[in-house]
Amino acid sequence: MRRGLFDFLFVASPKVLGGAATLALNLVLIRYFGPEQFGIYSLCVAAILLADAVLGSALDFGVLRLAPSSLDSDGSRSLEVQRVALALKFAAAVTAWLLLILFAGTISSALFHARGYDLLLYLTCATVVTLLLFRSAQVQLQVAGRFRAYALLDMAHVAVKFGGIAAIIPLGWISVGRTLVMFALAPAAVFLGWAASYGRPLLRTLAVKFSTAKELVSYVKWFLLTFALANVLVRMDVFLLTRWSGLRQVGVYSAGQVFAFIPQLLGVYLAVILSPRIMPYRESGQLAGFFRRYHRAAALAGIVIYIAARLGVQLLGPTLLPHAFVRSAHVIVILLPGAVAGFLLFPVAIPLLMFLRPKFLFTMDLIALPFLIVAYRQAIPAGGAEGAAWVTCTYACVKGVIAFGMAWYCASQSGERPTTQPVAVDGGSGFPQPVEILEGGPVL
Repeated sequence: MRRGLFDFLFVASPKVLGGAATLALNLVLIRYFGPEQFGIYSLCVAAILLADAVLGSALDFGVLRLAPSSLDSDGSRSLEVQRVALALKFAAAVTAWLLLILFAGTISSALFHARGYDLLLYLTCATVVTLLLFRSAQVQLQVAGRFRAYALLDMAHVAVKFGGIAAIIPLGWISVGRTLVMFALAPAAVFLGWAASYGRPLLRTLAVKFSTAKELVSYVKWFLLTFALANVLVRMDVFLLTRWSGLRQVGVYSAGQVFAFIPQLLGVYLAVILSPRIMPYRESGQLAGFFRRYHRAAALAGIVIYIAARLGVQLLGPTLLPHAFVRSAHVIVILLPGAVAGFLLFPVAIPLLMFLRPKFLFTMDLIALPFLIVAYRQAIPAGGAEGAAWVTCTYACVKGVIAFGMAWYCASQSGERPTTQPVAVDGGSGFPQPVEILEGGPVL
């Protein structure tokens, strides 16, 4: 497992650094922009993150569903799937630009309650496009199992993005527009570097097959619906807290959320390494055993994380949290079980369901939506931030139990079959390597 641990550390380090830099940037921009300008900036960033989380994640999950299992048997098909995803992202970008050209003024009025912000909309759209391309570069390295190169791209993105912003702040050049320029330039620069090195096999031709596109879209449509609804549910607590309580409660809740969801972020980082291996394990008949081994280890780690987090809140909470945010410690404690459930589920169970039962999570969220609204309506006026936290955590745990049960069933159905093809294993790590790694790039 040593190789797997090193991969995790390589992947997690730039993401942790990027998260810390984002927090620091927001603290700085609040001082420079003031409430109105920071609100405009937040809307632009929210649009970028939403597009990346919905459209980008759906297409990338489609690639991870189809590409890894065909690396050994048909490397050209794996490249074809990735190429189709790039083409679909380009088509979505062209559509977005056309809509902006036609309706920029209307969109500006709806979002910012004033015209004259067309340039910010174009910069936001440009950032979405370059970020989607950057994600495709990372997915290509995920499929190839090149996690150190993946981490290198991530670190370069963090360095260019936040280094550029840090350079213009002392010069007094900071503004919403210039910040968005850096947001767009950073992924574009890293994507070009990837295209000139690791991405050459993928970009050698731009031709795509309609049959491959049709197959990818058949998976992506459910991923798209699932991620769209999931993102509504993820942000619903904050929006409803604003509607039914007030901004002070939102601040208390959000501060607690930042700390409580750290375990879930660890699960997301692990998913970068483990999700590309699910389909190859299934094809080789090793999925059921891997599923059991991983979750035994993850359950033990989850218990340790929960105990350490509870002790950390008690010991460090009064020091880390200002007096105005004392109640955030209660929010952290309430949200922790749901966050630990996310740590357990995100690396293997959630990707497995998205690959094999793409309608399942969407259906569960759709059924839960009206019940959650009613629950928040009762809990928020009565309990404020803590009330919202109880509803969020309860649903996270209930959803986690149901999702784990279905994922266990899917993994068990794959069976333990003899491997029909030799599976390359790296250094005794136990993880099949879907591609041979040589100098100069992957051999597909």
